[in-house]
Amino acid sequence: MNIKQRTTQTHHRSSAARKPCLVPHPRSWNPQEGTCTASMVTLRIHPALLSHGPLEVAAAELGMSLEPDAKIPEYAAAIGSFVPVSAPPHAEGYTLQIHQDGIVLAGADPRGLVWALVTLRQLAEQLSPLPCGEIRDWPEYTIRYHHDDISRHEVSTLADFLRIVRDLSAFKFSHYTLYMEDLFELPGEPQFGCGRGALSADEIRAIIAEGERRQIEVFPTVSLLGHQESMLKLPCYRSLGARVWQPPSSFNPTLPAVRQHVLKILDTLCPLFPSGYFHMCFDETLGVDTESFVEHANWCAEQLVKRGKTPLFWADMLYNHFGIELLDRMHPELIPVVWDYSPRGGRAREALPEIVKRRSTAWVLGGYGTWGGFLHKPLSSLQEQWRNWSRIAGPRYVSGFGSSQWCDGGHNLRDSVWLPAGAFAEHAWSGAAGDPDTVEERFNMVFYGHRLPKLTRIRHLLERELPLDSSQALKLHLLPATGWIRLAESGDLPSVVESSTALQRLTKASRELAACKRQAHSHKEQLASWEVALKRMASVFVRAIAAHEKTQRACRSAVTAVRQARAAFRSAWLAHNRPEGLEYHLATCDEQITGWSELTRKHRIKTDGWYPLDLGSQWNTFFKDVAGIPIGLVEILGVPFRFAGPDKTHAELACDQTLTIKLPEVPIADMHLVATQPRDGETPTPGARLRLWHGDRLVYEEELLNIRHLCDWWAPLGEHMWAGGGMAYVDPLRVHWLLKPNDAYGLTCISRFPWSAAPVADRLQLQGLGKHPLQLFAITLKEAQR
Repeated sequence: MNIKQRTTQTHHRSSAARKPCLVPHPRSWNPQEGTCTASMVTLRIHPALLSHGPLEVAAAELGMSLEPDAKIPEYAAAIGSFVPVSAPPHAEGYTLQIHQDGIVLAGADPRGLVWALVTLRQLAEQLSPLPCGEIRDWPEYTIRYHHDDISRHEVSTLADFLRIVRDLSAFKFSHYTLYMEDLFELPGEPQFGCGRGALSADEIRAIIAEGERRQIEVFPTVSLLGHQESMLKLPCYRSLGARVWQPPSSFNPTLPAVRQHVLKILDTLCPLFPSGYFHMCFDETLGVDTESFVEHANWCAEQLVKRGKTPLFWADMLYNHFGIELLDRMHPELIPVVWDYSPRGGRAREALPEIVKRRSTAWVLGGYGTWGGFLHKPLSSLQEQWRNWSRIAGPRYVSGFGSSQWCDGGHNLRDSVWLPAGAFAEHAWSGAAGDPDTVEERFNMVFYGHRLPKLTRIRHLLERELPLDSSQALKLHLLPATGWIRLAESGDLPSVVESSTALQRLTKASRELAACKRQAHSHKEQLASWEVALKRMASVFVRAIAAHEKTQRACRSAVTAVRQARAAFRSAWLAHNRPEGLEYHLATCDEQITGWSELTRKHRIKTDGWYPLDLGSQWNTFFKDVAGIPIGLVEILGVPFRFAGPDKTHAELACDQTLTIKLPEVPIADMHLVATQPRDGETPTPGARLRLWHGDRLVYEEELLNIRHLCDWWAPLGEHMWAGGGMAYVDPLRVHWLLKPNDAYGLTCISRFPWSAAPVADRLQLQGLGKHPLQLFAITLKEAQR
């Protein structure tokens, strides 16, 4: 929508709404009597600024052409009559004066003049005719940046990246960084980022060019040491990884091949990005000792300096591991970036004063909290986070202040970020002059062209007015259907009444969102992320009801609700992102649809020749993080197992505790034992003793080793960089993957017991031996042919 359409639609508010809704909130607004009669057709500027691209773009968006006028001072502009005004003596500062016969803009520099036009556009889109008055404004922080994670299964289309840059400019961000990992094309490396939506060099150039048109400086954030999980899982790159117990996630910086690979990255990206900044990360560097860390950091920094870049790095490895004093040994050009996303406290905030004593400047990074839930973190919590950062990280000590959008877990939509992004932009620009209590209303006016009070009510509903908040709902969304049944049994789900009431409120919110779509004049498509949040949340409460009622009708309703949420997510995703990664996000919905469809179906489990043992009262533990294991008798990979009922999850054996189970007296061809145990260090040690008895005679005995036979249930497939090694170290002939009872948990099965002849036993004894408890889920015997 162009400026004339917007002003026509907002004209009726001009007499009642003289105080403008601006984001960021200006430091001063002095209203005066009267309105401006000048037409915004031509912007007269000093001839020296005619070639300044961002000025031309900003004027064009107001429907104006540039006209040289030598009488206009440098860094000033006029519409209609010109009256000399002075700009604030601050970098990027500006004065915007509106009088009856014209509009005068003055910048402390060219950037300030462009920001004056950005403010004028916000005014002109809301008020017609423009009220007379004067704005004087300047930023709190020199560098105000948006950190955008595109490495976790969600990469925008080129058109969407350009739209992001435009929207960042509208809120006076100064910098935009793409967290890329392997999401760029590397010449001669066809498998690098393959199938993950990697950006081409031309696409990166287009994003940078759009930034230059909008005075947004785009710089890369690329890991040169840690967080190489996606790359190191590929066989062709695995040799570059540091040897650690976990799945490899860091380079081994002592290898010449790693240095060659890093040089190829730098030689590819440094010429692409004109920005003087290059963020090389260096966080969560598993398997890298202190000396290797500092040597590689200094080498990378020197390579960047040689290429005209100022290197940045995450400082968390210092204050969490190596010690802040290590900063004294690091390259003098390295700028530490200190991050923390909690509302208050934390090691990062404690470490910052010591860091700035050792460096002339630092950057800090907060967060929007868009990962780990269906929506961002509560707005008030985010504002508290940024305020507490500023109390110790003012512009006197910190030159850069950013906020991060991470996509860990890959279950959010990046486009849900805009309200917190606008609120952060105001905090970083306006400082104490900002108004956090009114920023949402002003943001809605600027972004959507309407105050949208109903959208604020929807946010309040999702943040704090339902029995589950956004983060709790996502955890349930990832839980297999059987886990819902267990949580209903244990009282850990909202009741039917609570869920029904929540659904009524969500239905009303959906109608209000439809009204918001009709009222919005711009960015209507962004409201799709709110629709996705409402539908996902509704699907959670429909599933809660089904878990309590356990009827076919309720389960069908659950399937329908998940399908609707899936369709909304898919539509919103494809409106902004390239297709790579979509199947990762939809897989969760597909698993839920399958799970709830199967829940009430009657399946005949064939047990001929099999004896799935019923542990009865020996199932003694309920652990809701693995509540998604099957209930009762099921068949998995052709083997029938009998798991615990809905009130328990497993049997837990402490060290030296023995469990005895009665057995059918049949010859046993094999046994399938579903059990897990955390490891005691990195060396296989006895975790359990298994004995088969027939009367008083011991017919078989074996010590099962943790690591080798008893896999840790935490992330056994290496889904998380801090996983305990999992299946990477089991005996592959005897241990196989079985099922995933919840996000980041998994169960394995031990079989192929090495007895020489099929034993006949009347009881089994299992004794815990390790330091950690043994978790036993199911045991099935396979009868030998007689």
